[in-house]
Amino acid sequence: MKLINNLLVIFMVFFLLVGCETSSNIIYEVPNENNEENPKIDEEDPIVEDNNCKANSELVVLNSTSTLNAEFLWNNSISCVGLELVDGVIQYKEGITEASLTTSIFSVEQFEELVPSWNIIIDNDVKIRVKVSVGNKDSMSEEFILGYWTLNYKTSISNQINDYARINIDTLISQDISLDQISFTITFENGNFMMKNLSFTTVPTNSIWIFDETVLLDYDVFIPAKQQLSIPVIGNSICSPTSLAMVLAYYDQDLNPSDVAGFVRDQGASIYGNWSFNASYAGGFENLFSRVEYIHDFSTVLSYLSKDIPLVLSIKTSSSNALEGTIMAYPAGHLIVLHGLKYENDSWYALVNDPAEYTDEAVIREYLLFELISAWNGYSYILSNQEIE
Repeated sequence: MKLINNLLVIFMVFFLLVGCETSSNIIYEVPNENNEENPKIDEEDPIVEDNNCKANSELVVLNSTSTLNAEFLWNNSISCVGLELVDGVIQYKEGITEASLTTSIFSVEQFEELVPSWNIIIDNDVKIRVKVSVGNKDSMSEEFILGYWTLNYKTSISNQINDYARINIDTLISQDISLDQISFTITFENGNFMMKNLSFTTVPTNSIWIFDETVLLDYDVFIPAKQQLSIPVIGNSICSPTSLAMVLAYYDQDLNPSDVAGFVRDQGASIYGNWSFNASYAGGFENLFSRVEYIHDFSTVLSYLSKDIPLVLSIKTSSSNALEGTIMAYPAGHLIVLHGLKYENDSWYALVNDPAEYTDEAVIREYLLFELISAWNGYSYILSNQEIE
């Protein structure tokens, strides 16, 4: 009996050692889902013998920011296992509860950073993983995971790095290698969903800021004001979901900022400001479309404002003097809603809702436009009740 027990111990040690091996040079650090279940990072794609999407035989060239609707994805994917395209959305085939879609490789302008977002209507049970591979005409990287996504539990995956890129929460960052090709894989498990689109935005290599003051015009879109700082415990950490809640209210989805914060919280990074998660949450409403967008030409901002589309801007300041009228500095970053422009006393002002206040009335602000532009890093959330082109 003692001999048998010793053999069992040796077997278990061997099993654990083998289970720790990985052939990938991407390192994953996976948090528990409510301390109950790890997101299954390294599983094989579901084995379902069908594949009826279409792969374009030619390399498709996309813009630096692109939204790929369901029909485009269907017609430009090399694999869509367990899925079907129905009435402009991708969903499970009848009777299927595990599926995956892998796009063709797309060509884009050489880039330094990439941030994805997705518009998928989901139920309580579905589990979704969004992955991306990047590279160039010579080779493509292994897949990075850019989001594990459920209704009530969402997480980024830390410590992903290889020769091509590294992941910083929601952003893929180039590792000093030429990147101008991308492909995506999305896996689905359990529950039900309707996928409307997949978006990505990139920061082109050597992108140049373009601003022409002579084409500025007065705009103003009324956005309901919501403050963050009086909310207990989490108030100083939820500028992103509070800004998002203001724009959602503009589109008749009136939610408390604390409720939005619960839906967008990145459990892995322990933050509420994951750009992909915030924009993608908004796109999960039936009649809304959203994406993260990097903007380096202010005419794009003007185009959105002229269509009554507000923008959630990501800003950073080293002192409160850098953006006159703010109540504090934001060295770690902050998000506000830009909803208009105004010319007064020989200066252009940005009309904003800044959630960093204790009352809703104080949220409505005017900042000098050139100061706001200096503080803005170019990233924004775009929400619309029409498909975004």
